Amino acid sequence: MDKNSYQENVIDVREDERIDVLKVEEFMRGKLPGTHRPLSIRQFGGGAANLTYLLDYGTHEYVLRRGPLGPVAATAHDMYREYRVLSVLYEVFPKAPRAHLYHEDPGVVGAPFLVMDRKRGVVVRREMPEIFSGVKNAGRKMSEALVDSLAEFHAVDYDAIGLGELGKPEGFIARQIEGWYKRWGYAKHEEVQAMDHVYAWLKENQPEH
Repeated sequence: MDKNSYQENVIDVREDERIDVLKVEEFMRGKLPGTHRPLSIRQFGGGAANLTYLLDYGTHEYVLRRGPLGPVAATAHDMYREYRVLSVLYEVFPKAPRAHLYHEDPGVVGAPFLVMDRKRGVVVRREMPEIFSGVKNAGRKMSEALVDSLAEFHAVDYDAIGLGELGKPEGFIARQIEGWYKRWGYAKHEEVQAMDHVYAWLKENQPEH
């Protein structure tokens, strides 16, 4: 698949989400391969939270991620936490991009940010991408590949790569179930018995680890 087949996910930077190209260029110069060259910045248009930009140096491409505009919860959109994970996860889980650097000072792009490798792929959103239109059972195959990748990801020994102190793994699943059901309670506008059944099933079938 050639480079152009991926470009549909990259757009000109939206007016209210612009970042200063010269500031980014100056900050990045010499920190990573290719960053001595002129910089072009575009934006990944999808997603609904963090802002993600393509840093294109012609010979090298990187991705810059920062939190969304406006106020956010104290523990939400933690770029440093994301950097800590991605800076080592790629060593044992090659599907993850490698994070190269983190910068806390908002003076460059308006918020703390990280810079990581670009991973190329086809993004599936509301409709099946045209490239898969001739693939039999494409949706099922994608779902199975997703499950396989999640299983591979969750098999990572996070202690072995230095992430054992990150977060609170004990009781994580129980917290997720209770948090999901609580948010459902806040959001629902009618009773949906199936949601109560799912909640009860999840509570009764939690894995031990």
